[in-house]
Formats: sequence, C-alpha cells, structure tokens
Amino acid sequence: MKRRAAVLLLTAAAACGALAAGPAMAATGNAAPAGHRGNAQKLAGLGKLNVNDAQVTAVSCATPGNCAAGGNYQDAAKQDHAFVAGEKGGRWGKAIKVAVPGSAVTSQIDSVSCASPANCEAAGSFTDSGSHPHVFVVAEVNGSWSTASEVPGVATLTGTEMFSHSGLLSCASAGNCAIGGGYLTAPGFGYVFVADEQNGAWGTAQQVPGITDLHKTGFASINSVSCASPGNCAAAGRYSDAKLNGQAFVVDEKAGTWGRAQPVPEMSMLRAVSSTAESVSCASAGNCTVAGHYTDDHNKTQAFIADEAGGTWGSPQQVPGTGALNVSGAADVTSVSCGTPGNCATIGFYTDSRGNRHVFEADEKNGTWQAARTLAGTGTLDFFETGAVSCPTAGNCVATGIATTESGLRVIEHAVVVREINGSWGKARELPGSAALNTGGDAAVLSVSCASPGNCAAGGWYTDKADREQAMVADESAVTATGLTLSAAKVKFGHEQAEKISVKVSPRTGGTPGGRVTVTANQHTACVITLAGGKGACTLAARKLSPGSYGLTGHYAGDGAYDGSASAAKNLTITR
Repeated sequence: MKRRAAVLLLTAAAACGALAAGPAMAATGNAAPAGHRGNAQKLAGLGKLNVNDAQVTAVSCATPGNCAAGGNYQDAAKQDHAFVAGEKGGRWGKAIKVAVPGSAVTSQIDSVSCASPANCEAAGSFTDSGSHPHVFVVAEVNGSWSTASEVPGVATLTGTEMFSHSGLLSCASAGNCAIGGGYLTAPGFGYVFVADEQNGAWGTAQQVPGITDLHKTGFASINSVSCASPGNCAAAGRYSDAKLNGQAFVVDEKAGTWGRAQPVPEMSMLRAVSSTAESVSCASAGNCTVAGHYTDDHNKTQAFIADEAGGTWGSPQQVPGTGALNVSGAADVTSVSCGTPGNCATIGFYTDSRGNRHVFEADEKNGTWQAARTLAGTGTLDFFETGAVSCPTAGNCVATGIATTESGLRVIEHAVVVREINGSWGKARELPGSAALNTGGDAAVLSVSCASPGNCAAGGWYTDKADREQAMVADESAVTATGLTLSAAKVKFGHEQAEKISVKVSPRTGGTPGGRVTVTANQHTACVITLAGGKGACTLAARKLSPGSYGLTGHYAGDGAYDGSASAAKNLTITR
C-alpha cells in the first residue's frame, strides 16, 4: 500500500455572500441546494517538481469557489517539499512550492485555513540539516503567498532538542489565527504549545497552560484546533499520565487568553483507561464539540464525543449506537464538524465480528446526539478508512473516505465522498472523475471544506500509470450564472410577440439546472420560462408593455441542486 499523509480536519468558514437573484430566490424554499459535483482534476503546476509522489493533504474554502489547498511532493531524491495552491472564482491556479527558511531540507503542509477569499494561511513542519523538525506558517495576502517563517518562540521552548511538529491552525478572520503543536524538551519527552496571530502578526508561542500538571511521560500532542471568532478558540489532543496511559485533553482560549488544559471531564464514567481527542469543532465562542476514542477496561477501543456549552465542557458519552456496531472493539471518531451550536456531525469507523472496518456517521440535533448509522456504499464499494467531515450549516455536510474493491489478489482504493442534505445522508459515491485519473489503481480524498451548502472543495491523490501519486482537487458547487439575450433591441407596440427572449443557466461544475426563470421588465413580470436542458425562451404578449424603455432581467429561482442567479439587464425599447 502506498504511503498516506495523516488526515486532518479543517474548520471551514461558513460565511457566504448571497447570490444575486430575483423573485422566488430558491424553488426549494428554505432547503439548502445539494450542489453538483464536478470532476476531479490534477492539480497543475507541480510539473517537473513532482518526480515521485504528490498529494493534497488539506483544503479550506472561505466562500464558494474561493479556496486554498496545501500538500507535499517528492523530488528526485525522494525528499518531501510543501506546496500551496489557490482557487479563485471556481478556477484552481497552479501549485507553487512554499518558500521555506533557508535551513530547511524537507517540508510538509499539515493544515490550511481560509478566512476570506485570497486570504489564507497554511502551517506545517520542515526539517533542518540536522533532521530536527520545526513548525512553520505561511500566509496568503490578497492572493500572494509569502515566505514561510518559523512560529516565534517555539525554538526557545524546545531548548537544545530543537524539535517541534504538527502545525495545526484555524483562522477566524484574515490575519487572526491560532496554531497548536508539540515539541521536545528532552529525548523521548515533550509538551504542547499554542500561539496566536493578531492582525497579521504572530505572537510568541507558549507552552499550553496547565499541561505540566497533567503530562508525565512520553509525548503530548495537539491533534486539532478550531477558532469560532478571533481570540476564541479550542484545541484538543492527548497527554500521558504517570501510568503511561494517554488521556484526552481540551484547552480553551477566551478573549485572547488561553486557559488551562483539562482532561476531557468524567472520562471515568465510560470506564476509560486511556483516551485521545482527535478532533474539535467550535460553532461559536464557548460552544464546541470534541471527539475521539478511548480504551475501556475490557481493552476495547470505543468512540466518544463531548460537548461544550457556554464555555463549560460536559461529560463525554460513547457515540450512541456504536456499542452495538463495534463488535470487535476497535472504533474511533476521526472528524467532527459543527454547523451551529448543538448541531454537529461526526464521522468514524467501527469493526464488525470479522474484524472489517465500516464507516459510521452520527448527527447531533439541537443538542442531542442521534444513534450512529453505517454509511451506505454503492455496488461493491465498502469503506475501509475514514477521512474528514465539513458542515457549513446544520444538517448539511460532506464527508470523505476511502473505499476498497478487490481485483484478483489486489485491493484497489477509491476516493469516496458522501453528503448530507437537509438532515438526510445519501450513499457514498466515488468522487466523479477520479476513476478516469486513477490509472494506477489507488486514490484517496484526504480533506474536505464546505463554504456553504452545496459548495465544497476536496483534495487528495490518485496514482498514474507509472504508479506515482498525483495531487488532485475537486469541487462541488451550487453556483449558477444566468444569461439573457433578446432577438431585437426594439419592437413596435402591439407587435411585442415578435420579440424572442432566450435564457441559459450555466452551472459552475456542470450538470443541468431545472426549474424556472422569471423575466422582469423594470421589476414587473414579463414572462416565465420553464427550463429544458438548462435553456428556454418566451415571447411577450401583445400590448403587455407600454411604449418606452425597459431593462429586462432573467431571475433563475434555483432547484434542488442549484442556487438561483440573475442575468445582467438587457435594454428593450417599445416604439409606437
């Protein structure tokens, strides 16, 4: 099996500007559009840089069609190097190599976070000539990526060991982010740090307050960071107690000040011997959810979740329903995302009686977690590994994973996505276009980010004929553009039926929009067109408009998959 980067959860920005539309903005009322999945595409720009393997490890979207991706490629010497790429208006630009500090030999991207279009940040680690890892950050400002820099103060924390790792960040607004990671203070022993960026300037990293009271042996780690607003964040991870058991912890930042790390409260209620917090998501300040796994006193690994409300963490619970599913005793939540406080979704896995892994999802609705259920696949596809989940609003999420099929003696991996629309999860589908790219037999989706319902980006890799991994991205979009044309700019009063008004609705990622387009003349309805194949036409009724000049505009109402949009106005003169 090919190498695989660790899957990271990125908190997507949920804010999205409304699309221009006329009457009856969406045919589906308050229901969110499903969007249309475009074909996966090879990420351009790596070219000769990628002599061996390349993969997208992280994506983040600020608004629909305005995203960023980060990942790694291997040169001829099989050294890893970090790259970033931006998407503007639904079009992906070329990947560029991250300019890392001069001492760097290898580098990688761990996370990406976009607070607004063309204003993103990425974090990762690089190794120096002495094979010591360091955490770095690199910023995109108004579409231009800067040179990466080491997080200030981390080197001071590490002392002589010079070892830091896992640059996981979250940006609440442009230039206002938080990052967390780990570092060594002695061989085989280390703590965790956090650092904040305010108005584009990174402050000095600090040891997570209170971690020395908890962590006694080995390594501590921060596995996830989420910021609901500038200076209001949460981080989650793992420390080791005096008995060498790992324990899940959370730490909150409030109004720019980090509080003390605390174990996830009352894990003993689950009879947990050890535990790890894998993912945290904050829908608003002080309202977050953490998820992960624990090992019980029967040496079975179980999935847990815990909610924070009003700044206070509640007791954890085993993900409802997973106890019955997890027959072999190996379960975990790999990702959690919250659309609004008390409305979240998790994705994870459990093992059946034969030891086979299956993916589950569980939803929280109005503060109550529902029973987990196995995500359905299609045909012979069966999940074997989970990825990430992103929920821009309550009940509207997209999750990723890897599914497998068998071909002779070979197991083939497929990139898979599955979405929840207005509270209902669909079936897992192979990422459109990935099968055509995947001539080498394996593909994966490692990260997903949704800016609004039906508007997401995913990143991962596929293998080419030479069995090399290639970086790929894919978009899902509900965005449309409506065009209107007139057969003539002037028509005589009483003969308006000679004017033919044609409309075409073009979706960003393909497919065929349905529904209706209302044509208005100076804000009064002139005609209504029912689309066929995304197109349609109408004629004006005789004497419907008085002599004069009119601006005709087509207003697409949207349908179950697509958002509405409005055309530019076209001038029509009615003469006597």
